[in-house]
Amino acid sequence: MGGLCSGKQVDAPVEENEVILNVYDVGTSIAMHDLNNVLHMIGTGVYHASTQIGEDVEWAYGFCEKGSGVFHCPPKAYPFTFRESINMGKSPLSKEEITATIEKLKKHWLGSDYDLLHQNCCHFAVALCKALKVKEVPSWVTNLAAAGAAIMAEEHALEEAMHVAAVKV
Repeated sequence: MGGLCSGKQVDAPVEENEVILNVYDVGTSIAMHDLNNVLHMIGTGVYHASTQIGEDVEWAYGFCEKGSGVFHCPPKAYPFTFRESINMGKSPLSKEEITATIEKLKKHWLGSDYDLLHQNCCHFAVALCKALKVKEVPSWVTNLAAAGAAIMAEEHALEEAMHVAAVKV
């Protein structure tokens, strides 16, 4: 699929059922782009991820008060700074199976369940790629949320231990 130019993949035709992970820097600021350039060198970053299937549509997940948080837009049209595309392979599922898979995910990925550390757009991209039976999403896409979740879990465990110790006194 095309060559590389400034770290971004050059656009090439996308085949039917081909899955592309489109990664964006969160926001549009130069400062965020520069921060992500540094964080990327250590295997992490602040990213939005969407999953493109075929040439026409990109699927993502975000917060909304009611209903599914799963939505679609034209490829590379998300209003953040586009970073790169990663070819995840071709899904062995039929077009009908892909549609059914997305409909099933829509029911489980409610917008009100969005959580920056545990259930965000990058986690949805992981779930969708897994359901489409393509390559795994690179860990650098989700590492920052995982690190944040681990820190929060440790903080919660420490608070619980301190509470138990205080009760015993």
